[in-house]
Amino acid sequence: MFGILKKAIGLESGGAASGKDHGPRVEVAACVVLLEAAYADYKCTDDELEHVVATMKDIFGITGPQARELLDMAHKEREHAADVYGFTRAINEGFPLAEKLKVLEALWKVMYSDGVIEKHEDALGRKVAHLLRLERKEALEAKRSAKKWAEERAGG
Repeated sequence: MFGILKKAIGLESGGAASGKDHGPRVEVAACVVLLEAAYADYKCTDDELEHVVATMKDIFGITGPQARELLDMAHKEREHAADVYGFTRAINEGFPLAEKLKVLEALWKVMYSDGVIEKHEDALGRKVAHLLRLERKEALEAKRSAKKWAEERAGG
């Protein structure tokens, strides 16, 4: 059954469901990186998980159930991972600059979703930006955009 679900969302040797030129590894990798952001403050909220799902739907053009399946796979990958390096490498190999920026902005949005960026969250955001080989200006713009999003969401 798991194989059928993987095939249904385009994660089985046929490429992405969105028809883009990245393979299954990059989709799971992007989701794992966002999960790292959700767990960075040691308390992953439903709101953070919902943002991860919404981001996966947006980036990959998949449905809610497909994004939830991707999230389940990413949770399993994350459990066995020692760090984010392999996942950011997969993103670098599979994504053009525009999609890497979407992932970084989404990472910041997940961390901003509770209204506060703690030191270790900030460090994770900077680390991921560096590992994704993004220019400082691009990385700062992604963070600013996420902060603005969070402020608008909070009504302030």
